[in-house]
Amino acid sequence: MRYFFSLFLVSSLFFVACGDDKSSSAPDDDESYSSVCEESSCDSLSSSEISSSGKNVAKSSSSSKGKSSSSSAKSSSSVKFSSSSLAKSSSSVKSSSSVAKSSSSVFNPQIPPCKTDSTDNCEYGTLTDERDGQTYKTVKIGGRWWMAQNLNYVYKLPESGADSISFCYENDPANCEKYGRLYTWMAAIDSAALFSENAKGCGKDYCTIVYPVQGVCPVGWHIPTEMEWYSLRSVVGGWENADIWFDIPVGKNAYGFSAMMTGYKNDGGNYYEIKYEAVYWSSVTIFGGVGTLAGAIYFDSYFKNNSMVLGNKNKGSAAGVRCLKDELVSDNSSITDPILSNNQLIVYDSIVDSRDGQVYRTVKIGGHRWMAENLNYETENSYCYNDSIEYCAKYGRLYTWDVAVKGACPDGWRLPDDKVWKDLFKTVGGADVASYYLRATSGWYNSLNGTNKYGFSAVPAGWRKGDGTFNDIGTVAFFWSSDEGELNRYGSNAYLVYGGLGAGLYGYYDKIEAFSVRCVK
Repeated sequence: MRYFFSLFLVSSLFFVACGDDKSSSAPDDDESYSSVCEESSCDSLSSSEISSSGKNVAKSSSSSKGKSSSSSAKSSSSVKFSSSSLAKSSSSVKSSSSVAKSSSSVFNPQIPPCKTDSTDNCEYGTLTDERDGQTYKTVKIGGRWWMAQNLNYVYKLPESGADSISFCYENDPANCEKYGRLYTWMAAIDSAALFSENAKGCGKDYCTIVYPVQGVCPVGWHIPTEMEWYSLRSVVGGWENADIWFDIPVGKNAYGFSAMMTGYKNDGGNYYEIKYEAVYWSSVTIFGGVGTLAGAIYFDSYFKNNSMVLGNKNKGSAAGVRCLKDELVSDNSSITDPILSNNQLIVYDSIVDSRDGQVYRTVKIGGHRWMAENLNYETENSYCYNDSIEYCAKYGRLYTWDVAVKGACPDGWRLPDDKVWKDLFKTVGGADVASYYLRATSGWYNSLNGTNKYGFSAVPAGWRKGDGTFNDIGTVAFFWSSDEGELNRYGSNAYLVYGGLGAGLYGYYDKIEAFSVRCVK
């Protein structure tokens, strides 16, 4: 039994949900916001090769400074919404608290703005979608080409030939012409595999997604991952600066991104927030498609004080799409990794547990030395996943809280408390990105591994419930903290989850449940 949370990971995969402070005139039951990065160090993408294939053809041109010959995206029709085939959320994700604000709104870009009141030196291009002939303005930001307009392609299901899962706001074609279309998540990722097999069947079923996801984008472009959205933020240096994202009169659109307040449609069929909020999909889902939520990015010109925040949204809702070109940063001479630029020294070593002779790799991160492997010392009330010794060899043992606190660690080592876990997350760039940097580079579900940038090598060991059942191997890593909750019945824990960026302290769990142990010195 858990004190504060049941298995609510579907709504906090990589986000620390901070609520919804919209007015009562615009209720929504399916959105959740993340907290804004507490540090100025959300990382850019890894340098692995990105490739894509597709059945349709698109043409793009680039490198016009401050000029664009693109035309507005056109809409061919409005459509009716059919919710019968869409997965519904079994519970709402809602909070009355306001979105968390960063402690500082310092504008600290890696590259200077390319647009001011009087000049526009941004590097623009155009993209022609040969499926329907529409032309879109594009802009290069930090070495990556982004669409500078919202996608407006009419997504038609093959069995009916009807566009039943993308919409014009309030079914008005004029809104599609001005703002682009709104897509359900299953349309955005092209679950029907009209253009790519990478997300086939992933709209609402358990599946494996192959990244990058072309989705409804033209060939050679894809639906951005949450890490790619973070990379964009890292380059321009801020979430909460209207001058970055919005055009006049709200801001100066300093990088030519031209965020458009398109509003959205919830899974109940109601439209909200046009001219106030834009919601764009990411290609990341919760628990491989079983969950009802997918990652979403919120640009807000009013309720959230001109901010850009990460959150999630019900897959049956309809949101905008901004496509990102399938290419690596070709010239990163002016782009720095905001975390590695801290010149953090990482020191590796090992220890021998004198009790049983096992050797553990260790790593120094910030001011603490951590075990870089899960503890595997056998004690009473410690378990191998599914009671199989092979899992202990791979993932270490799972311990109840009392055992973890009272002597599980070798001499001179201890179970970390909440403060130590928070220090770790802060050292690697903040809780918003910690999971991405602490997860091992293999072994996580759906190949959504981490970078293991700091050598922590978190593995998805799962956990054991108090009733003796085992859960979530491959998808979560739970680690005990030495802090405890009310009535001395509950212990605190830290968590990392596959596919997302963030990590955190996840409330209090019953002490008889069994989690992994990482000892610290």
